[in-house]
Amino acid sequence: MLAPLASISTPAFRILCEDQGCGLTWTEMVSVPGLVRGNSKIRGLVRPSSPDRPLAVQVVGARPDEMERAAAWVVERGADILDLNMGCPVRKVLKTGAGVALMRTPGLATDLVRAARRGAGDAVPVTVKMRTGYREERNAVEVALRLQDAGVAALTVHGRYREQVFRGAVDYDEIGAVVQAVDLPVVGNGDVKDGPSYHRMRDTGCAAVMVGRAALGNPWVFADLAAAARGEAAPPPPSTAQRLAAMRRHFDLYLADYPEPIAAHQIRKHLIWYSKGLAGAVDFRRRLQTVTTTAQVHAAIDSLEG
Repeated sequence: MLAPLASISTPAFRILCEDQGCGLTWTEMVSVPGLVRGNSKIRGLVRPSSPDRPLAVQVVGARPDEMERAAAWVVERGADILDLNMGCPVRKVLKTGAGVALMRTPGLATDLVRAARRGAGDAVPVTVKMRTGYREERNAVEVALRLQDAGVAALTVHGRYREQVFRGAVDYDEIGAVVQAVDLPVVGNGDVKDGPSYHRMRDTGCAAVMVGRAALGNPWVFADLAAAARGEAAPPPPSTAQRLAAMRRHFDLYLADYPEPIAAHQIRKHLIWYSKGLAGAVDFRRRLQTVTTTAQVHAAIDSLEG
């Protein structure tokens, strides 16, 4: 699975990852208050990558009444799966009592799950993405059991505590402990980037893996993981020509969704990630700082071919 990455897991990026064998992609994390207040920008995040792919939506919030209304709206919009974020470590999210802060208030966490299930109805499964807890409160098993009782269909466990954010060692033992404790599918998340790390995560007993940062500028990671799942050797790394073609396609997909100046601005970070290790990447990144048009983006990409 591709993780729900804010400002990254757009339909354009999700399509590229799906093309490389990613089994399920999630929307960006979507604000529950924004949904219920009718914020058009927030509501615009709830859309599939393509009509023939499942729409898996992750939401973040801390008020059961809002969660129920948001869940109902998301399902009306066509969501096939609804995930509640209980793992985001960002301060502005924690201040609202949402994200990983919910692991310190398991009663509220279970209330949110029940509210989401009421709003979503019986046909759409509700899942949760969580962490191992806080540095001094690693309570993933306790919270997982309570969420199971509240009716979640599956859990994703990022094997780091809140203070680690996205750094430091992944706690595979804690993920394995959750797998053993619940009668639910558990998805393992954290530092899965190639065949060996895929197998290390699957050794926890998890049913699937979720990939985040390893996919940045590298949708081909899913081809590697698909090969590992089949017991095959990883395919050869993408050539320079393949990376440049992916840059162009990614930008073209952005243009289908956004006006030219916005697409040119938003594609910059992706192009920087794609260019890592390529000859001329330093000058390329300098050129990207001022691109505002389609012609300028394509010219910058063309410069890497020289």
